Amino acid sequence: MSHRNEVEFGVIVGSSDFKIETLNVNQIKNRSAQDLKTIQKELLTLRNEMMNEAKIDEPEHFVQIGKIAAAEKAAAEGKEQGVKEALKGISKWTLDIASKIGTAVVASLITTTMKE
Repeated sequence: MSHRNEVEFGVIVGSSDFKIETLNVNQIKNRSAQDLKTIQKELLTLRNEMMNEAKIDEPEHFVQIGKIAAAEKAAAEGKEQGVKEALKGISKWTLDIASKIGTAVVASLITTTMKE
């Protein structure tokens, strides 16, 4: 006998005699406008520091700066997905600078993106 059970707002709705064999949970976390404002400010700080540390004979440094600028622009426009997309392919050089200067929110985002 098959029963259909659903999850509504984190509560399982259905009969009491069912067994969970597979449970897939997709958590979508939307950041508030204030969160994106914080991210935007940290990205600006990071971009400025990256420009100070970039070496003229390291073109990849300037590619990384461009990615941070794109993420900053997306944050300013309130586009969280755009921020995530722009941060794809961020290098350890960028993460090291973000960590060093204390941009913790952005460093965490970069770390998460690097793992995906």
